[in-house]
Amino acid sequence: MSALRTAIFMMLGLAACSSAPPETAAPEPEEYWGVPDLALQAFIPPMLLAGEGDTIYISHLIENIGDGVSDETQISYYISNRSPVDPAASIVIGERAVPSLKPGESDDSMEQVFVIPAGVGRPPVYLAACVDVNDIVEELRDDNNCSVNRLGENQMPFESGAVMPGGSAQPDR
Repeated sequence: MSALRTAIFMMLGLAACSSAPPETAAPEPEEYWGVPDLALQAFIPPMLLAGEGDTIYISHLIENIGDGVSDETQISYYISNRSPVDPAASIVIGERAVPSLKPGESDDSMEQVFVIPAGVGRPPVYLAACVDVNDIVEELRDDNNCSVNRLGENQMPFESGAVMPGGSAQPDR
């Protein structure tokens, strides 16, 4: 009788297994174990022949070239009548939030509108941008966060017509 009992339990077990709904495995979340590195890959324009009250258009591209996910941070834009631009001694003309970026992801902003403030001086004016100026993100390197490097040299020499004299809001395309 014990053999019959074993056979019945086995059949019931197989029936229970075959009638159970199939389980769907949840996708495993991506995990990154490395350290992020936010790099300002492009910044336009670094120099303008524009003056107080003129509307200017600034574009940038930030990329996480590290192998870890970055925290949210911000990018700050600076203006000065001196070259190279020293962010610590310049006027901040704007800031923008930068979202958390996975390795290889980028964040860009094209033609953000700013007005050159009073007190900057006569043209030409020089611009710079720095991401993560408050060191929120622990990174592999910090020397690639600004459009000017530690030596004060502009890393992206580019002259642009990204200015609309007299405060016009229409970019030259």
